[in-house]
Amino acid sequence: MNIFLKITKTLIFLISFFLIDFIFSYFFFNLIFLNLEKIHYNDLNNRIFDREYKYTFKSNISYLSRYNDFVYTIHTNNLGFRDVENRIIKKDKEIFFFIGDSFMEGVGLNFEDTLLGHMENNKYTYLNLGVTSYSTYLYKKKTISILEKNKDLKVKRVILLFDKSDPLDDQKYISMYDNEKKNQKPEFFIN
Repeated sequence: MNIFLKITKTLIFLISFFLIDFIFSYFFFNLIFLNLEKIHYNDLNNRIFDREYKYTFKSNISYLSRYNDFVYTIHTNNLGFRDVENRIIKKDKEIFFFIGDSFMEGVGLNFEDTLLGHMENNKYTYLNLGVTSYSTYLYKKKTISILEKNKDLKVKRVILLFDKSDPLDDQKYISMYDNEKKNQKPEFFIN
């Protein structure tokens, strides 16, 4: 009888333990992981896939983005670059392209607080081609692509701001490109 009581208590304890663990795990999983999609919905919806350079912004949109605890507004122009406001880029002014990754994009910052937000003037147009997770390989591809598609832009300079993560990112993207040459899809392609 005594052994039966020990087995019953142990079984009740184990069932209770797993039931409580399951309830808490389910609650925290929903709270932490499933809400990430809701938190980043705007970014998932407004950063669009691009075959040449992984992804870019939609043109002429405004949305709220979130980085850690910072909520900030992203505006893009007709070329799909982050900008002070939604606008059509005038082709009569000389243009400076600034390209880089997340620090150039200004992740976590409103445009006014970014490098280009501090440089705005009336003589030139400064365009922010920076996008998170880019590398020198993608900087080159994006710059060439934009220049080929917009031959009437008066681009005076292309200013590239390197990041310490660029060499590692370059290795990844160049190896993906080599795989693409072998008729294989790089890993960032979505079916």
